[in-house]
Amino acid sequence: MMMIRTDDGYSLVECLIAMALTLMVTGSGLALANRSTIMGQGQPDALDMQERLRIAHQVLFSALMRAGAGMSVSPAEGPLNWSMAPIIPRRIGAQNPDPDLSARTDAITVTFVPETVAQSVTDSALSVASGLAVRVQPNCPVGQTACGFQAGMTALVFDRSAHFDLFSIPRVSGATAELRPHGAGSGYAYAAGAAATEVESHTYYFDRAAKQLRQYDGDQTDVPVADNVSGVSFEYFGDPYPPLNPRPPAGVENCLYDAAGNLIPMPVLAGAVDGLAPLPLSMFTDGPWCGGGTTRFDADLLRIRLVRVTLRVQATAATMRAAAPDVATPGISRESARDLRDLVTTFVVSPRNLMRGR
Repeated sequence: MMMIRTDDGYSLVECLIAMALTLMVTGSGLALANRSTIMGQGQPDALDMQERLRIAHQVLFSALMRAGAGMSVSPAEGPLNWSMAPIIPRRIGAQNPDPDLSARTDAITVTFVPETVAQSVTDSALSVASGLAVRVQPNCPVGQTACGFQAGMTALVFDRSAHFDLFSIPRVSGATAELRPHGAGSGYAYAAGAAATEVESHTYYFDRAAKQLRQYDGDQTDVPVADNVSGVSFEYFGDPYPPLNPRPPAGVENCLYDAAGNLIPMPVLAGAVDGLAPLPLSMFTDGPWCGGGTTRFDADLLRIRLVRVTLRVQATAATMRAAAPDVATPGISRESARDLRDLVTTFVVSPRNLMRGR
């Protein structure tokens, strides 16, 4: 049988169909490649958001867990909330302090005594001009008449009247530590025998303009903890029953006791769940007031037993942020593959040192 060859080729219709199929396959491939590229662009920012949230969480959790850790040697042994407020919902210190009768949801000052040998009592009436001189006690390092206080430390001085003051130590000369007050301070005259210890005091606050969680040491150092933070808030829960400490010496009154040693009435709080009552910020701005000057604080701060923290971070680039109501600073992204929403975490911390009695 003879085969007949032809040079007619393909018809126009067949060519059009083949071209259409080729374009469909090519277009689908390019679309998948483009989507993969878009998703790849968003992934580093998403990972960065998770890392920033993790760091902010870790810093705040660690500081709050240590809040209220006090001296381990007499005569002031015990948690700090037996003498002062180790958690204050505002910025305190030398630079841009908040008003001393205020409280805010996006700032918290946390104070605690680290593991240190620098713990003693004042050897004489405290004077900023003459510096800090302390008594040599068994815990003091041998041969160190300043009991371990060193340049670069932050010192806390307080007594049972509920007054406290924070100082930086620029230098130590012999048995005396030079003092630089953190702001105006209490203006209180501490007698010989007031507690003196190395301390750590940090203010964590939300800088709304810079979109940062920042940390301030109360003196000259103010640094960012995390960038592109779109929200920070603190909520408080505490003992529904009034605090019993600090109790002043006989004949001395403070925010909790009159000069005869009688407790000044404070309300028992309603609405407690699992033994803790919510403490709205309004409770921290109405007195009774403890201490004095710029370090005075509301007595209800001594009730705090638990802090609930909410953190919110956003994508760095506006092109990666969604334009949606649940994004604090909406972006301009129109691609769902890189529509990054704010990451939010809420956690609670029960500082173990604040659970030790009232």
